[in-house]
Amino acid sequence: MGLRVIPSAVTTSSDSGKTILTYQPDGVTNNITTATTIPRDNTRPEFTEGEAIDAITLTPTSAASDFDILYVVNGSHSATNSEKIAFLTQEGDQVIASGGRTFTFSGSTLTLSSGDLINNEGWTDSMRLVITGSAAGNNGEYAISSLTATVVTITGSFTAEGPISATTAASAETDALAVASTFDQQGDAIFNLTLPYVIESPPIGVPINLNVYVGSPDAGNLDINGIAGGGLWGGYSATGFTVREIYQ
Repeated sequence: MGLRVIPSAVTTSSDSGKTILTYQPDGVTNNITTATTIPRDNTRPEFTEGEAIDAITLTPTSAASDFDILYVVNGSHSATNSEKIAFLTQEGDQVIASGGRTFTFSGSTLTLSSGDLINNEGWTDSMRLVITGSAAGNNGEYAISSLTATVVTITGSFTAEGPISATTAASAETDALAVASTFDQQGDAIFNLTLPYVIESPPIGVPINLNVYVGSPDAGNLDINGIAGGGLWGGYSATGFTVREIYQ
């Protein structure tokens, strides 16, 4: 994943009786060069595609909060006739079998002995489950069909395993929530992409982890904040998040 940033620049204003908090973290100021691909097809981009360049964690301050999110990407691509793609995902916090918490795999369910995946870790049933560290072959990605505080039910089945008290980890992430792309016939053409997204009335106190990925279906190098492998704009590129939290 990219650097996880807690919003560091916050301004407060009001409009028609509503409070507006504007978060503007530092964002990505260095040059990032990647050849990671995202397919050009009519499928939803997956979090396993592209290169993660940035991330942010938000926590609602009011039960009536809405988040108005905008991510701006500036960069270039080395190839002629190239497409540039960016997309946004939401990720739950990783949980690990340790400290007295066990994992049990049985049939189509993963059961945790303690914790709250929804209210503490920010998981949703629209995410995909990722398992690592399993000794019984349960490592991999799974579609989540239903979710409670301690039970994940998948589409498919696991190999029976557990209770496990160490080494195994579980995480969850959505595929693309918002996608933007642009196409240029000229090599090293500068591009600008924007990713708007709105989250309405998220649960108060539950972390919202957002990730940004970039890539191209075309051969060559994609540069963020740069061109031909070098930087541009001296670290003052506007690549990054602007988030407005709005509540009554």
